[in-house]
Amino acid sequence: MAAKRPVLRVFGCGGMGVEFVRNHVTRMVTSEIGKTEAFAEIKPSMIDTSKANMAGAEETMEHYILRGADGSGKRRNTNYEALKERANEILQSILPGDYNIVVHSAGGGSGSVL
Repeated sequence: MAAKRPVLRVFGCGGMGVEFVRNHVTRMVTSEIGKTEAFAEIKPSMIDTSKANMAGAEETMEHYILRGADGSGKRRNTNYEALKERANEILQSILPGDYNIVVHSAGGGSGSVL
């Protein structure tokens, strides 16, 4: 009986993080690395304050979009309070893995806050 593969959750947060996960991590999942039993199971996910960066990927990938928001546009204070209030909700909707990586930029208004 094969051992259960650990789960590597990659959270793409904000525009840059979502784009990285959508363009690169999803390729890893479908590549030989993603199919190799010796490696962790890779589970990509996206968290943002707008659908604009997701380019349809939200239909096939675990995601969380802040309701009632329309991006932050490099202004960290725009959605800070709403994101802080929903932190538990976000982590309950996309469960962390055995190992977790958060990808974001320091300059954006959503990713840097998340």
